[in-house]
Amino acid sequence: MMTPAEIEDRRFRAAVAGSMKAVRAFEAYLKRKGYETIITEVKIRERLGQREGYSDSEDLLARKPGEDRWRRFEVKGRTLTFTSCADFPFPTIIADHATKTFDAADWYVNVSKDLKYAAVMDGKMRDQWTVQHIEDTTKITAASNPSYLCPKEQARFIRIA
Repeated sequence: MMTPAEIEDRRFRAAVAGSMKAVRAFEAYLKRKGYETIITEVKIRERLGQREGYSDSEDLLARKPGEDRWRRFEVKGRTLTFTSCADFPFPTIIADHATKTFDAADWYVNVSKDLKYAAVMDGKMRDQWTVQHIEDTTKITAASNPSYLCPKEQARFIRIA
């Protein structure tokens, strides 16, 4: 029988794997738009409790051919389906954990469960977002993470597939 910590670790790893589907779907969209892309390396801790050095500053880098600067994208796969601001079921969109201590991404992306639509948020607007504790669904015991919430009206909803 697995311990609660082992169950949480399994849920965490499944969430990372699911998120990579969203990253690849958004990368495919950017490539069709003519961008060069790099999916950054995913490092998953080897042991339970090991967190230092296993956080990233972005999921995807992209730039238009001829540009020097790579734009940083933080991409999240969602467990809900949406197509637009009108049918997004919440007033705000979770952009990222507020506990990250490194530079913000240029763009934050939430990809719909069906991998067909994305809500894209400009990182320059982060100072207008709120921070709220959101339940961590990978945890067995009650836990929450402070997260940046962007008003859904600030997001650009696009079809990616």
